[in-house]
Order: sequence, then structure tokens, then C-alpha cells
Amino acid sequence: MPPAPTPLLTPPLPRLAASCGLTPDELLPAWAREFEPSTEIYVSPSGNDHNNGRSPSTALRTAAAAVSKLGPGVRLNFATGTYSCSGLLIRNLKGGTEKPASIRSSDGPYLARFDCAGSGGILFNFVQGFIVEGIELFNSSSHGIQIMSGGGPWPNSTVLSSDIVVHHSFMHNNRYAGIKSSQSQNLTFIDNEFSYVPASHMAIEAVAVDDVIVAGNYEHDSNGYFDEIKGGANGGIIFHNLVLDSKRGIIAGGDETGYQYLVHTKATYEVQNLQVWDNVIANVNEEAFRIVGCTNCDIVNNTYYSNSPTRIQAVIRFLSDAFVDKAGYIIRHIYNANVHLNNNIFFTPDKFNYMIAKSPAQDAKQLIMSHNLFWWAAGGIVGSDVPYLREPTSLYVDPDLTSPPANMHPLSASPVINKGQLSNVSTDNWDGVCWSGNPNMGAY
Repeated sequence: MPPAPTPLLTPPLPRLAASCGLTPDELLPAWAREFEPSTEIYVSPSGNDHNNGRSPSTALRTAAAAVSKLGPGVRLNFATGTYSCSGLLIRNLKGGTEKPASIRSSDGPYLARFDCAGSGGILFNFVQGFIVEGIELFNSSSHGIQIMSGGGPWPNSTVLSSDIVVHHSFMHNNRYAGIKSSQSQNLTFIDNEFSYVPASHMAIEAVAVDDVIVAGNYEHDSNGYFDEIKGGANGGIIFHNLVLDSKRGIIAGGDETGYQYLVHTKATYEVQNLQVWDNVIANVNEEAFRIVGCTNCDIVNNTYYSNSPTRIQAVIRFLSDAFVDKAGYIIRHIYNANVHLNNNIFFTPDKFNYMIAKSPAQDAKQLIMSHNLFWWAAGGIVGSDVPYLREPTSLYVDPDLTSPPANMHPLSASPVINKGQLSNVSTDNWDGVCWSGNPNMGAY
């Protein structure tokens, strides 16, 4: 197992100016920002489970003892120290947004550490209204945090886990996803850090989850993708995330969800109404974007830099899909529809071997591209299933960035300045500066 990384104790992403656009933190739902617990429970490595936990001087010692006291409006305050993950099963807790419950690192981000030591992580099963704030969780034999709603069927939203926030937390060295969610709604993952995510998994994985916000997160040193939002999901935001020194980038949609996992059984999409903007993907040498079964999706003002592209991979994968049954037989074919790829930068000092790969059955006209920059400094012509080189609004020149990947701001004479297309998705750049006239290409 790789050594545990040194956590970034300050948020890794610079803040946007509140006067223009949104900061990731401003996407926190009001009920979470304004949460005031009705009951405080305290936990400390020096505590005792025979205590009542109602004050720091009568703190409990274990997570299991603390979880047994959870209820609507209860906040568990974990003091600095390392705890076992044993007992972190939270189920049938329905305080909603009026009386949510909470687990937090009370002394500051990453100071309450949960070493799962090969056991499971935190499991939420049919939970409505919960906040996880500031914890570090690692060495889980499964996902770091898992959110689910029993085994189905799911006839309507009242039987789904909902309104769960994970904020300023750090998941690493877990066997599967950092956060895995399924059959849920109104989930918010903001300003978290992820590392050592294994291949075939994601930092954030959402299956059959409506209204997901993924903003201001930082993934590094991982072999998996950053995210996945699929399974007939409706509504999603992927905003202002940094994916660095990892193998794969962002997924818009996802691959072959099992039909038995769908909440919306008539869905003809993996995800619809998805906005992906203002993300930076750097030193990621496989896909920047994997777009699978995405309907009404905007991928706008992102910057992708590959220091050494993998020859067998494409920069963009635009793929058709299917919902399948338990035996793997196709129930329904799923296609992309109305996908806009605008104002993005795709750049390498090396050479891209392949630019856009698509499924043979997919109509390439559903990928609507304009005002992007494609540049590979090593020269030559790269292959592509979708023609892009002659797209007249795009650029095929060096973007003239300051010092990629450490600093990907455009220099004063950069050709990307004010060469983007006006959009109702991206209102300002990575630094929170409002676009003056036409936006730049890229996130900066």
C-alpha cells in the first residue's frame, strides 16, 4: 500500500469572489450552513463509553458509543485523535432538513481521524438529513462513505436517503470509492480531498442519485476516475474541482447501469441536465472526459493538461450505452443527446494519439462543439472518430499558458483570451473574476 499522503490542511482550491458567480461553499444548502444542533455529544480518545457524552469532560471514547446516541438534531463532536470505524452504521434516521444530524471533527479539518483498519467505513442506510464535516477516513475494506436506500424497490422519493452533505473531509487508501452513493437525492459533496482511489473506482460515485453537487473537491495520486453520476440520474453539478497527478478524469454519465438499480425505470439516459464547468484536470494522462449516456449536458470552460498522454486512450470518449439486467442482457439502449463542449482547453507538450473516440452506433452530431482549443506541442496529426480539426470557432495553437501544470493562467498575449463563447453556465473564471465581454477559453 502506498504511504498515506500528507493532507492539505487548508482547502486546496482558491476561492471565487462572492460578488460574481458562486464559491463552492455557497453551493452548500442553507439548511446545512445554518444547522444548530439541539443536542451535542462529545467523543475523545481519552473518553469513556460509560460517560454520558454531554460535555467534553464526560466524553465518550468510541464511534460506536457515539452513534448509538444519534437522533434528529444531534451532532457528534469528535476531538483530535484516531478512532476505529467499528459501529459507523447509521440507518433509519429521518430528521430531514429541519432536524439533521451530524458528525464533525470538532477541532478542525482532518484532526478527527478514522482508521478503518480493514473494516467497513461509514454506511448511511435510509438516512434523511445528515452532515459529515472535517473528518479523515482511510483503510476501509469497502467505500470510505456509502449512502444507500435499502434494497428496493423504490416507488417514490419518500423512501430514498436524501439531503446528505459531506464537507471539508479527506478520504484516502480505501478499497473502493471515496464516497459511494446510490438510490438517493439531494447529495452535496464540497471541498473534500481524495487520494489513492484504486482503478475501476471513483473518488465520488453516484448511481441513481438525483440532484448531486460535486464542487471544490481535490483528487490526487489516484488510478480511478474522479467521479461518476449515472443510473437515470436527473440533475447534477460538477464545478471547480481539481484532479491532479491521477490516471483518469471526469465522467459525465457512466457505463451500463444494471436495470435493477434504477429509481426512474423509464429513463432513457444515464444522466440528464448535467453541468460540468470550471474544472482543472492536470497531469492526467488518460481521458479528460468520458461522456456516456448524457442528455442535455454542458461541459464548459474546463482546462485539461496531460504531461504524457497514454497512447491507447482518447482525450474525450463519447459513448453510447445500455441498461442491462442481472444476466447482462440489454434492457434499453442509451445514447448521448444534446451535449455541448464549449470553451475548453485540451493541451499537452507531448502528442495526443487520439482525440475523440465514439461508439459506432452513436450519432456524432449529438456532440456540439465550439470555441475549444486543441494543442499538442510534439506536432503531427492525431486520430479522431469525430471531426474537430476544421471546426471554425476552435483554435489549434499553443494556448500560451504561464507555467503548466503549476500555473495554467493564460499569459497576456495568449490566444485564448476573450475567445470563448458566452454561456449561461460559466459566469467567471477560476479566480472569481467576472468575464468581461466574451469569456476566455479554459477555466482561467
